[in-house]
Amino acid sequence: SQAAVVTLFGNGSSADVLPMPLTGEKDDWFLVQTNVDHWVPTSQDAYSSHRRDHVAASLRRLGPEAPVDRLFKVLLDAHVFPEGNPGPDDGQVFRNTTIASVLMKPATQEYQASLWKALPALEQRVMI
Repeated sequence: SQAAVVTLFGNGSSADVLPMPLTGEKDDWFLVQTNVDHWVPTSQDAYSSHRRDHVAASLRRLGPEAPVDRLFKVLLDAHVFPEGNPGPDDGQVFRNTTIASVLMKPATQEYQASLWKALPALEQRVMI
């Protein structure tokens, strides 16, 4: 199966594509995207970067054969990561600021999405 995270830059002039790892490469069955772009290293200065590591560690523990409902529960994890992390980026995957969570499993064409909060700007937008 093929998958990628595509990041479009604000002015639309360029994009970054993070492809799914090739079969046999490390973590060849998942990609993780959080509020921090994949090229930003994990640090306390990159808020939400620990979330990315938290999701990856949880997915590795579950393995590629885990059912979608178990995988989706990873997105609902509110535990601090790494354990005991006292920093401003506490590594919680699900936070009170989480707007939406999406899990896609291209190999089986399964996906699960949840909208946790409606954004006022979206509610006011008029569709033509």
